[in-house]
Amino acid sequence: AGYDTKNSSHHINIPGSLSNNATGPNSTFRLNSNVNVPGRWAFQVDHGSRGCTFNGQTVQLGDSFWSDSTCAQ
Repeated sequence: AGYDTKNSSHHINIPGSLSNNATGPNSTFRLNSNVNVPGRWAFQVDHGSRGCTFNGQTVQLGDSFWSDSTCAQ
């Protein structure tokens, strides 16, 4: 468990992922935390690449969107 951003080196695995202690009432995820609340994990992901914009809106690499109201472009 954790997160991974698309085409990026930014990623994190929660300690204990892929272990025998990853599930159940005494699991790593239920008893531990990175925000001092057992069982709660939080990750800030809003500071990725800001180099791409379209009509003043930030877009990520690989985003799909229509550039006109008729959905033709």
